[in-house]
Amino acid sequence: MSVVLVLWSTGCQHSGRSATTSRGAERTFAHQILDLEEELGTVTPAMRELVDALEEEARTRIKLPSSKPSREQVLGALQQMHDILSSKGFMVAPTGYVEFLTEALTPVELIGAELESLKSSDYTQGARRAWLTAQTNDDGVVVYLADCDTLSFLYLTMGDAIGLPLSLAERRSQDGGVGHNWVQWRQDGQHLSWETLDGAKKGSKGTPQSRAATRGYVRKLIANEWRIRGNEHKAAQHYAHSLEDFPDPTSFDHLAWILATSPDPSIRDAHKARALAMSALQEGCEYDRIGTLAAAHAASGSFGNAVTLQTIAIALAPEDSPLSLAGLKYRLALYQRGIPFIRARHGRELDIRRCIWITDELLKQGTIAASAPENTRASCAELDDLHHQASWREIEATVLQKEAIVLPAHGHPLPSSCTQVVRRALVPADMTTAASEATEVGADSPSVPPP
Repeated sequence: MSVVLVLWSTGCQHSGRSATTSRGAERTFAHQILDLEEELGTVTPAMRELVDALEEEARTRIKLPSSKPSREQVLGALQQMHDILSSKGFMVAPTGYVEFLTEALTPVELIGAELESLKSSDYTQGARRAWLTAQTNDDGVVVYLADCDTLSFLYLTMGDAIGLPLSLAERRSQDGGVGHNWVQWRQDGQHLSWETLDGAKKGSKGTPQSRAATRGYVRKLIANEWRIRGNEHKAAQHYAHSLEDFPDPTSFDHLAWILATSPDPSIRDAHKARALAMSALQEGCEYDRIGTLAAAHAASGSFGNAVTLQTIAIALAPEDSPLSLAGLKYRLALYQRGIPFIRARHGRELDIRRCIWITDELLKQGTIAASAPENTRASCAELDDLHHQASWREIEATVLQKEAIVLPAHGHPLPSSCTQVVRRALVPADMTTAASEATEVGADSPSVPPP
């Protein structure tokens, strides 16, 4: 079955490549991933040629006797794939993380300390070490640096080339951080897991993904990149597409935050933001996800719920993150005054306060001279006045000095799975009582119209 690639409604140009080749065969997985990443402007013809070379070498070197190979035959095929990648200079990145397949297909010249770090890595063994030793000279060496998922994509594409059904397996992080991926083969009741970092058989079975889910995972990474670049239209669209096949709590939370707080009113959708934020919280009651739900309630005018949720978020937030706490308390002050949080407004204040906070931290660490902070603070203030029409003083006068409105008491609108987390938080007694009376989705408290 051919893979259909989505053309985004933003009207961005597609590469013109279809999911099938001119010969009608299904396009291999790495080419499908490059099709998705192409709109980021990072795909080059050389990357396509390198993928083609890997596929051709797999067809030449790996000969499976039938369409239903034995477990031992698959193990041998995976070992040969590892050797092929090693012979092309693919190494495990010492940093342990590579964002996109295009990064893994970009040659990197290593010399000095970076080269020594690669040589000393536990993953630079066997065929990799032999290749690295043979190729290194006085000028260093040129390699390709990959991580667990980008290496897995290349295994999947070589599997496609020889007709071997491979899947990406994953172990998700419990705290929302970086998880781990490897390759898995399943056929006719047999299965085999292969650790792409070690190039060796793996004992854990893991959770195999469908190809659609793996493409959804890649779309999540692309959405993250558009969010970092500041293109919220594309970020929101890619998160939405990703969640269709890869329901990830971080994506639920990021999309909810965009829809609740975007400076662009054409993007904001408070109703969808609340539903997405609740989905994120079903997978874990982190303070920042509760803050996202609070912002979504404020965006819909439910300021009573927003205040309650934001208070819980502040109680759960780590004390060693002053910038995060400052932002949470700023948003609480807004909600208490019947004002939703829109990031464009807060950005003016945050820029100068982050600038000054970083200056103070550098002073504590002794990395800047003691005489520098006042000049640096002055530069921060000058930067703020230069780039923003309104300074923090004006925002403070119009927002935080407004008298707080009276909000009715009510239970918080968190999923019941969060109740124990809230009870354990250092929350005032009346908030703990509210937590014990939690409802599943929570009826909105009376809305307070913005002033």
